[in-house]
Amino acid sequence: MRFISKLTTLVAFGTVSTATAIQKRGPTCSNVSFNVNINVLNFNLTGLDPNNLLGTFGSLPNPTLGVAVSSNFHIAGRFCEPEVVNPSRQNTLQFLVHGATYTRDYWTGKGFNGDQYSWVDYASKQGYPTLAIDRLGNGASDHPDPILVVQYPAQTEVLHKVLQAIRSGAGNSLPRQFSKIIYVGHSYDSIIGNALTSKYPTDVDSIVLTGCSSVFYYTNQTIAGLAVFAPASITDPARFGNLSPGYVQTINLDGVREVFYRAPN
Repeated sequence: MRFISKLTTLVAFGTVSTATAIQKRGPTCSNVSFNVNINVLNFNLTGLDPNNLLGTFGSLPNPTLGVAVSSNFHIAGRFCEPEVVNPSRQNTLQFLVHGATYTRDYWTGKGFNGDQYSWVDYASKQGYPTLAIDRLGNGASDHPDPILVVQYPAQTEVLHKVLQAIRSGAGNSLPRQFSKIIYVGHSYDSIIGNALTSKYPTDVDSIVLTGCSSVFYYTNQTIAGLAVFAPASITDPARFGNLSPGYVQTINLDGVREVFYRAPN
């Protein structure tokens, strides 16, 4: 978005342990949930038409904070105990937050080529428990107004409340508490992770940001990128017919490759 100019990227790594690992068979995973209440000011994007993103985004005035969001939200996630018991890591939770167009399944590689691209499986083999959540507006979590509510100020507050619940052990269905939390974000949620740690520096102990830069460049390509999206309720009504038009789906794979991956790279 145009109102993001520069981000400070913090990267931290887990400590190396010399403890003897005890091998088990595969990570043990279960679905968990959080109920959080937030009060925050979002940006005023009332002029953005979800049915005409390309036509209305560029004509918006510089967004200013002014839309109050005060509500309860349900956040879904998947918690996995590791297949390796490592005493120095078993109480350090990796908190995994996917990018803008994904769900918690991003962190498992969606089963592509076995577990080759699964962060969860790799962390499990290193003895780390993981919690991959569906961010607000994604997956099995709540889907409030996509224009006025599902913005990064609200996302930051939701993650803050989830992390508070993890720390306290209240308001969630996790089986236990943890002494340390590592935030791992991808792309848009690296931006959110940066905002989170700037505003709430004690929420996590370490942070790993992937798929992002320390500087955000707003270019014509940013506008062009909106052309690869269309309301999901229109493009796939069988799956998403109940969603507001502001929830979008990619419709042009060549455009996605160009905008996000600089095709033909």
